[in-house]
Amino acid sequence: MTRARDVFALGWPILVGQIAVLGNGVIDTVMAGQRSAEDLAVIGLGAAIYISIFVAFRGVLMG
Repeated sequence: MTRARDVFALGWPILVGQIAVLGNGVIDTVMAGQRSAEDLAVIGLGAAIYISIFVAFRGVLMG
């Protein structure tokens, strides 16, 4: 049981960060969806580019 606590203690900040990134994307999508289809398309394209760069840099930083 101690090992599970140790893993949780180390992993919860990553979990919170991932949920925050996901929430940011959801809020952007909802807000842009209320404007127009073009705005929603731009948000989708921007999010795809952002996530690609984010994941690439994160992979480089983690080794």
